[in-house]
Amino acid sequence: MNKFTYTSDESILILLNFISHTSSENKWDNYVLDHKKRILPPTQDIKKVLEVNTWLDVQSIIKTEWTNNKLFQSISEPDAKMDVLSQEVNKLLICKQLEPYKDLFTSAKSYNDFYSNKQNEIPLPHYQTVIHTFGSWNEFKQAIGLNTQPVGRRETYSYEQLVDILKEHRTYFTDARTWNAHAYKEGLPKFTLMKNRIPLDVIRRYTNYSNRGSYTIEEIVKVVNEHKEVLKRGKRAWEEFASNNTLPQYKTILKYLGSENLKRVKKGEELTLDDINKHPAIPNYLDN
Repeated sequence: MNKFTYTSDESILILLNFISHTSSENKWDNYVLDHKKRILPPTQDIKKVLEVNTWLDVQSIIKTEWTNNKLFQSISEPDAKMDVLSQEVNKLLICKQLEPYKDLFTSAKSYNDFYSNKQNEIPLPHYQTVIHTFGSWNEFKQAIGLNTQPVGRRETYSYEQLVDILKEHRTYFTDARTWNAHAYKEGLPKFTLMKNRIPLDVIRRYTNYSNRGSYTIEEIVKVVNEHKEVLKRGKRAWEEFASNNTLPQYKTILKYLGSENLKRVKKGEELTLDDINKHPAIPNYLDN
């Protein structure tokens, strides 16, 4: 029995974050067993806390939450959702892992000593992982309910402040090296902090930053409407066309639009953003 307990909201976030492993009870439980250090809840605990009887009921909740979860307010793109989810769930799991032992350490050094002595007995994250996830040791202590003290001249930023900084210095947010060089001169937060705290769709809204082939939903809709005749000919035809014209791959289009919207495009219909809102994309194996 997993000794860590989760609320229904926490369980839902975990399921959404690891959504590709939720297609069946066996697949989820096997994933939990194979990743014990992640202290994930097994299916029996999930069904109990969600107050459902079957895994189909759990999948129904996942479908609904993928579209409507409050964490995704103002976020529509799948990549941005996963960025936000990953950040929140990583923080949640670290807090769950360390909360039972929080009184045993007050600094990164004391925790590192604890980690060195106990890492083979209990699942623990490295202290650098904790700092990277929360931004600073003080921010982690606040999250876990420990008293904090000012340390040096380290500055903390609210989400709104970070977005204002992004907008004001948008021309420099093209890659990590360019941004960090500018940030050093201007006393701004580093690229990693900006990228971890601001959803990708917000970054792309205000800058020309490109993240290894990421697209906005508006870009995807424009592409499929302009080239629907190629999409009608099927996946193979599209892949060849996309490769020759530097366009998104078929699986990328499917991820952003979902199978129902893609079927409508293949029938020759003009797709709109309202259509996406009415029939949002969900992970393929849940899109039945």
